[in-house]
Amino acid sequence: MDKYVDKRLYIYLGIIIALTIPALLINLGLLTYINDEAIRALVTLEMDYSGNFIVPTVNGSYYYSKPPLYNWLMHLSFTFFGRADEFTSRFPTIICLILFCYTIYRVNKPHFKSIKYPILIALFFLTCGRIIFWDSFRGLIDIGFSWVIYSMFIIVYHFGTKRKYWHMYILAYSLGAIAYLLKGLPAFIFIGFTLSAYHYVDKSLKKIISLPHIIGGLVMVAILGGYYSLYDVYNESTSVVPGLLDQSTQRTPLRHGLWKTIKHIFSYPFENIFHFLPWSVLGVMFLRKNIWQIIKSNRYIHYVAVCFIANVIVYWISPGTYPRYILMLIPLIFTVLIYLYSIEGEGWRLILLRRLYQLVIIAVPFIALTVIGLDEVPQIEGWKWKVSLLLVALVSLSIIYFKDPPYRPFFIVMLVLILRVGFNWFVMPIRQANDYGTLAKNQAIEIGKKYKNEKLGIYKNGKLDHTGSFYIATQREAITYRNSEISDEDLYLIIDTSRHDIPENYEVVDTFRKREDWQLMYIVKSK
Repeated sequence: MDKYVDKRLYIYLGIIIALTIPALLINLGLLTYINDEAIRALVTLEMDYSGNFIVPTVNGSYYYSKPPLYNWLMHLSFTFFGRADEFTSRFPTIICLILFCYTIYRVNKPHFKSIKYPILIALFFLTCGRIIFWDSFRGLIDIGFSWVIYSMFIIVYHFGTKRKYWHMYILAYSLGAIAYLLKGLPAFIFIGFTLSAYHYVDKSLKKIISLPHIIGGLVMVAILGGYYSLYDVYNESTSVVPGLLDQSTQRTPLRHGLWKTIKHIFSYPFENIFHFLPWSVLGVMFLRKNIWQIIKSNRYIHYVAVCFIANVIVYWISPGTYPRYILMLIPLIFTVLIYLYSIEGEGWRLILLRRLYQLVIIAVPFIALTVIGLDEVPQIEGWKWKVSLLLVALVSLSIIYFKDPPYRPFFIVMLVLILRVGFNWFVMPIRQANDYGTLAKNQAIEIGKKYKNEKLGIYKNGKLDHTGSFYIATQREAITYRNSEISDEDLYLIIDTSRHDIPENYEVVDTFRKREDWQLMYIVKSK
């Protein structure tokens, strides 16, 4: 294959890498946790306090919704930085994202004549809207989980085409076991559909029933069995099943009914076009009569397309799914789109894309000027030089965009990264200042400090939100146990009055609010 490229590619790639660092790291720890982030951080914190890294807990009660592997990674970050906070719980996301992007580049490199196309697939994933303006600054499992599943997709193809079925099945199921320990039952669905997709494309469905497949499955059983044999030392391992099933069926038609499912089926493609802008507009490349024949003409692209279709169906028929649930599938569809883009002549599709991106590159500097008009901007430290720097960068980019047509997609990547830096500088501080969750966080921190050296528990099955639990625990350096009873006169109790009345002979000594629903929580003590 011809891998020749000129020096401009490496210059532009160097600029993109230089922009990626501040884009991903500036104000990474600024925003208050959303609930799902707080769960991950709280479980990790309680593992550290209890010394038990096998059985996850929340407020001292067993937590069954997710296995603990991602919490182990998060704990490594806590240990490395020497603290548990928003930045350290989100840092593993950044590491996983970088490794994910590198994996996308490496596995696609052999399948394209020019090196710039696999680079673009990775960069498109990095800078699609859902990643760059949401999931890349959240301490969630999904990017790491998606990286493992995507690697499994590619390993199946790589070893399957070489007829190394022992390698294919053992490695696929080993990655499946890792994926399960990250997120639970969805790993099984991805393995089943991916292997079926490969054997369909390869016309080797009989291989599904084979000794290598059985041994691969047993390897997964051995890995998971090893974990649950350790789990059994502390708690009955079968008790995790209801929690995992509940997590895996929450978004399905079983929970949402027929009407919501029908609405979701029709709206889902359009929702994803929005979430994965600006690159989802490359979907115009599909608008041709012989599209499936073109896809089938390249074996790798055919597999990637079928793998995407096979795995996306579950989410397409499941109302309430989040875009982050299909992050492992986005590099697949981008691979197909980049392939079609790479073989496109001077047709109307390419002309349309050029016009759209030209409009974007010209309009963005003017839209960015509206930032100056926001009332909160003058309150941001250094706002004048930040605005000036962003505008100079955006204007310069719009000029060079027209000077070097072969590399225009790289300039759009730079544009998105510059906008993310601006987002970090302006949108994050404004959002943080106006988020009532920040007020709830500050109240929880004060409660934690005030009762740092006191006995503090949650009355019976009262519901203290995970965000508040985390911030209180970090200040007290101790687990705030649920199901505490009135048996110790020195014990302070957190009362959830939506579930319980304040016990007799107890008086209210403090209040604070939950982030989750802004409900007032009471701290009481015996009179």
